[in-house]
Amino acid sequence: MEVVDASDGLPSSNIYSILESVSAQGDRTMLVGTDAGLARHEQGRWKLVDVPTDLPSSRILALCETGPAEGPRTLWVGTTAGLARNDGGRWTRFDKSSGLPDSGIRCITEGRDDNGASELWVGTYGGAARLSNGEWSSWTVRDGLPSNGVLSIVETRDESGHRTVWAGTYAGVATFRDGEWREVATDSGLPKSVIRSLHVSTAADGRQTLWAGTGSAGVAWRSLDDPESKWSTLSDSSTPALPNNVVYQIREDRIGRIYLMTNRGVARLTHRKPTADDPTLFGLTTFTTDDGLPNNECNAGASTVDADGRIWAGTVLGAAVFDPTREIIDYTPSPLRIERSEVATSGEPIPEGADLKHDLNAAVFEFALLSYARESDVQYRTQLVGLDDRPSNWSSDFKKEYVNLPAGSYVFTVWGRDHLSTVSGPVAFAFSVRAAPWRTWWAIALYVLAIVGLGYGMLQWRLRSLRRNNDRLEQRIRERTAEIAEKVEQLAASEHLALEEKSKAVEANRAKSVFLANMSHELRTPLNAILGFIQLMERGANRTSDDRESLAIISRSSENLLALILDLLTASKIEAGGVQLHEGAYDLHRLLRGLQEMFGLDAQARGLAFRFDVSPDVPRYVWGDENKLRQILVKLIGNAFRFTQRGEVSVTVAWRDARASFEVSDTGRGIPADDLSRVFAPFVQAQSEERFHEGAGLGLTIARTYAQAMDGQMSIESEVGRGTTVRFDVRMTLTSTVDSDQESRRVTGLAPGQSPPRILVVDDTWENRALLARMLTSVGCEVREARNGEDGVAEWEAWRPDLIWMDTRMPSLDGPAATREIRRREGADRAACIIATTTSEFDQERDEVLASGCDDYLAKPCSESAIFEKIAKHLGTRFTYEETPVDETSLAPEPVVDIERLAALSHDLLERLRQAVMEGDVEEASRQIEAVREHDEQLANAMRSMVRSYRFDEIQELIDRAAGRVMGD
Repeated sequence: MEVVDASDGLPSSNIYSILESVSAQGDRTMLVGTDAGLARHEQGRWKLVDVPTDLPSSRILALCETGPAEGPRTLWVGTTAGLARNDGGRWTRFDKSSGLPDSGIRCITEGRDDNGASELWVGTYGGAARLSNGEWSSWTVRDGLPSNGVLSIVETRDESGHRTVWAGTYAGVATFRDGEWREVATDSGLPKSVIRSLHVSTAADGRQTLWAGTGSAGVAWRSLDDPESKWSTLSDSSTPALPNNVVYQIREDRIGRIYLMTNRGVARLTHRKPTADDPTLFGLTTFTTDDGLPNNECNAGASTVDADGRIWAGTVLGAAVFDPTREIIDYTPSPLRIERSEVATSGEPIPEGADLKHDLNAAVFEFALLSYARESDVQYRTQLVGLDDRPSNWSSDFKKEYVNLPAGSYVFTVWGRDHLSTVSGPVAFAFSVRAAPWRTWWAIALYVLAIVGLGYGMLQWRLRSLRRNNDRLEQRIRERTAEIAEKVEQLAASEHLALEEKSKAVEANRAKSVFLANMSHELRTPLNAILGFIQLMERGANRTSDDRESLAIISRSSENLLALILDLLTASKIEAGGVQLHEGAYDLHRLLRGLQEMFGLDAQARGLAFRFDVSPDVPRYVWGDENKLRQILVKLIGNAFRFTQRGEVSVTVAWRDARASFEVSDTGRGIPADDLSRVFAPFVQAQSEERFHEGAGLGLTIARTYAQAMDGQMSIESEVGRGTTVRFDVRMTLTSTVDSDQESRRVTGLAPGQSPPRILVVDDTWENRALLARMLTSVGCEVREARNGEDGVAEWEAWRPDLIWMDTRMPSLDGPAATREIRRREGADRAACIIATTTSEFDQERDEVLASGCDDYLAKPCSESAIFEKIAKHLGTRFTYEETPVDETSLAPEPVVDIERLAALSHDLLERLRQAVMEGDVEEASRQIEAVREHDEQLANAMRSMVRSYRFDEIQELIDRAAGRVMGD
């Protein structure tokens, strides 16, 4: 190999691009792009192209010439700061202002349109671009590219002449056909990796193959003549094995051999015909510094094949030139010898055809292929016929050992393969192992006779033993019969006692239900007043921030107490088998957005990252039980925040086959393995979380029960010190859009053109009556109050209201009885709408309320929005609302870092931030982002979000791009 580097006149030995240029007179010359400029080979020496005057940047990443095969051609130079064109000695520059999607150029390729006219394809960090008829067109991920980083482009045509453009990106391969980009799916066998290079090879019969070099998965290829063909791959773990999985460039010599430029040398693939002994499709030769490469680490874009068929490969220490025509290849099989054969235990030599004693049944063989070229690439495979069913895999082991060989005849067989994949052998060595004396036929005959005699003696002894046991058993049966009779009498007595205990248990369960119903009423009645008056107080426009903060604390504390009460009541309903679904159409996106907003402030206060990842496939409008789904997610996300001190909490939502799947993960303390099996049991909490024992220990029990009621399952995974993940799925059906409600806005009054509705509030608790009266009169309703059922009936008789809020539990005449009396007096004309307010969580009591004549019911504590929603539903009343714009279309997007704004920062600030994220120092990174805030607050907010999510690798990549670095170069 020849080597060209800085000592020969290049501006730098770090090579990024190579091109053979042809002048208008047909003279050929080489161009080499480095990280310090562009050099041209003229008159036997290398000459530097003037960078300050001609080129946008000295970092040359891509070179290309376009134009006719004969005559003047146009040179294109791609740099980190733009594209330059040399046409007749005149330079022209192109960048984002000229129509390119990004100024960082990664590849340049000449193509032909359907009329045969030349056009230019350019891959950049910001998308793909095409120059056709003097006009630029560009495409990004919005147009179908899997990534904006386009690293390679090739053009192919099928038998009909139809053109396809292939683009390799940071996220896979895309095709451009009929004016549209489409991503190539990975289920066709294409590795999910960065695609750094593309190459099309054409066989002698005209069949085409597309090759793709990846950034972490080796090389892949597929036939272009068969649309149904799948991708095949070679990597560092395949057979044959590549020296490295990073493939920067792919080239082909004149006889169809493929050259792969990797991070550990140049690998050459030679097509071979598979055999039964060796089914591989390629022979592999690796060229390294031992063969003349200046360095084993190749560079992206730095390769070409010149007109003489020579392969140019650029590395970080210079370019190497390899002429395949000067290579002398000897495919003659090399001699293969078995150098040593001996007993492994004693070292005694084993001659050919030896018959070994039974205690010398361990053999070791050493062998060698007498090849003096690339001895380190020599491989062997072996088979011990008589023991192995098939030959072993190829390996570099030159020694094989066998121990504890059973008696029999064997033939040790070995094959050798040199660096050119030429196979030598097989070479065979026969030997045998004698059976041990105690395993001969006469020894076995003695064993049989002894066993027969022993068996006969044991049979006689067994018969005598059976007769004795039979006598003892008969005696025992008589004794047991008497005992069983006595047990029957005891069981009859126990059964009578069990029936009495069952009766007591039923009575106790009934008492418990009555107790819970009463406790629900007694606790939720004052909570209804507390939460209601808080909502009234929040209406005050002159409230100070301290007052509003105090009201928020009181509200949250009351809601927490209400949640505990509801958990206990729900557990009682679950125990009684009383979970029922209340399904309807609802906006799933709004539910998820509400949870994101609800817990977002909590995450910010705790200093935790909170990720909410909703798949684009998740539908917006679905049919199901919205309330129970919300309760499940609130309990799971609340648990995640409660047990996470640092790191992040993430929620992932996906959709498939009419099922929504949810995953809530945290980086908290985790749950010990001993506790995982019982975390779903009621009133159970993990023993390692004593400092966090809040609640009744019913959250996971209720969440899993609700998920099962919605035809789903729930599972949990956890590791102490690393965090916990809870997964569940539920069945949902798609539905059309649901009616938009005003839940997110507060009612301010009656809409114009309406007469005030007359509303009667019947409740034995003064606080509840006062709450409803003040709330309704504040928006313009006419309100009267009654303190019990009798007063409610009398007030209805005298005033004839439009709507009655009827408490279900009152002394003397309760709500259902008062409702029945009003309906009796109304007769067939049911003029008044009656809505029951109940503290019960039991569906049976609610059914009884509706059966008494009520039109609807509302559980206490009643939210302000629910009260006005019921009035609007039953009376048709229209209200005015506060103007609070809410985005109903999508979840809040994550802020995005703008590369140009990042590049505007000082070099020192970028380096300090880059060093902090490379070391994983969160505190230092946060300090540097605060320094960024002094220059660009929006950019600082976006990067602060990435630091909180520990996305250090993405931050480093963004800084490198902003500073003009090239990934992988």
